[in-house]
Amino acid sequence: MASHGLLIGTAGERLCGLPIKRIFVTDSVEVANNLSLPIEIVSLAPLLADAISRLHKNQSMNDLIAHR
Repeated sequence: MASHGLLIGTAGERLCGLPIKRIFVTDSVEVANNLSLPIEIVSLAPLLADAISRLHKNQSMNDLIAHR
């Protein structure tokens, strides 16, 4: 799992050689998957929407961070 799927240099090639079933990354940056890695992209939109809503309503972020 990674917050940003920046597979730079030989990272993708090195990951291809491992027995990995899935790699989870967020959609915070564009993921170039030209190596047929089992990448699953998870959207940040719901988390960001909740955070913006809480900021707008002057609500706490503590439970948002602790339960995600």
